[in-house]
Amino acid sequence: MKKYIWILIAFLVIGFVIFISLNLMKNNKYENNTNNTEKDLIENDANVNEVVCVKVIEETEGGYVNYKTEDKELIKEIVDVLENIKIGDKTNIAYSDMTRKYILEFANGTTLEYSFQGNYYHKDNENYKIYNYEKLNKIKIPKEENK
Repeated sequence: MKKYIWILIAFLVIGFVIFISLNLMKNNKYENNTNNTEKDLIENDANVNEVVCVKVIEETEGGYVNYKTEDKELIKEIVDVLENIKIGDKTNIAYSDMTRKYILEFANGTTLEYSFQGNYYHKDNENYKIYNYEKLNKIKIPKEENK
């Protein structure tokens, strides 16, 4: 009888080791795939030193709220945070009234626009998971004055 108990214990230990090994391999595979698909939000060809203004258009349930800054230190902070945002995989999650658009205006008159729905990057009618976005929402940009 003791012989069968030891055999049972041996099979349980072997089964447990195999189970743990498979889970570790699965987690490593997931992490490797996630890291391979992440991209920088701001590509290296954008000359962020020439940004003269940042505008933010926030869509809420009650309408739109506009923000704007020409403060160089605040612009640098915003651009630094945008540079650290990583884009991940596509997602099916979408919001109809939680959009924030960040518009970078350059000295030559061109613009770059980054749109976020909730905590997702929105581009070409698709939403993508993003990482390091929380810091961007914490930056206080003054409301744009009506002219």
